[in-house]
Amino acid sequence: DCDSVTDENAADALQFYIDGDGDTYGGALGAKACDTPNGQVLRGGDCNDSSAAIRPGVAETCDGVDQNCNNVIDDNATDRQTFY
Repeated sequence: DCDSVTDENAADALQFYIDGDGDTYGGALGAKACDTPNGQVLRGGDCNDSSAAIRPGVAETCDGVDQNCNNVIDDNATDRQTFY
């Protein structure tokens, strides 16, 4: 379509996400393309794309931070202790 962007409206184009921290999860929407653009990945959902330690699926630790991006802080933290 001569708009300087290749395949952005192709029926088989995939949505990519910008991965700023290299953890294979992207935060912000990136390009829609047939081939992977540099610095972009197919998986989105990274709630903190400046820290590779924070991404979907990572184990939580008791530190007041939502490491696994599920909007719940310290849920199922691996270092949680029970106090009496």
